[in-house]
Amino acid sequence: MQTRSKKINGVNPFEQKWGVNAKDFAKEERVSPEAIYMRVRNFGTPFQRLPKPGLEEIMYGKTTGELAHELGCHPVTIKKRLRELGTIYLDNAYTHNMGRQYADKHWSESNRYTKPSAWLHQLHPMYTSWRYELVQHLLNGETIDSAVDHIINKGNWIRDGILAGKKAIFEKLEKSQ
Repeated sequence: MQTRSKKINGVNPFEQKWGVNAKDFAKEERVSPEAIYMRVRNFGTPFQRLPKPGLEEIMYGKTTGELAHELGCHPVTIKKRLRELGTIYLDNAYTHNMGRQYADKHWSESNRYTKPSAWLHQLHPMYTSWRYELVQHLLNGETIDSAVDHIINKGNWIRDGILAGKKAIFEKLEKSQ
């Protein structure tokens, strides 16, 4: 027999712990509530979308879709330029299919590039500082992979996320009174 968690002061246990309602947060992220619960199971926090940041996010601080919008090209072109040329800002002379659209929808209308896809959500406690720590590790001579592993294995992410959630709940309760 399964037991249900009881609400305390109108707030369910997930909201008590993380400071956001799972259904509302899932709607904001354009995923199912189950996906939010899986983030907690896999990463220890609902505010981390992926296990590691992508190379574009490490180098430029933006997702592939954001960079493609900025440069006016397809996301596959961004990936190809980064893989072959080492930077997204250099271009080669090959412009055979430039501007042609073969699909029914333009790539920018695709759900893959319209919903939030950055590595961390803005509510994550490490959102503002993870890039600075990464650069610090890289300047100390570490590789990108080992620097990202150091940041992920830091250990305070879950505790900091829980504290941020509790702080948000107390602020919400104070506003309602």
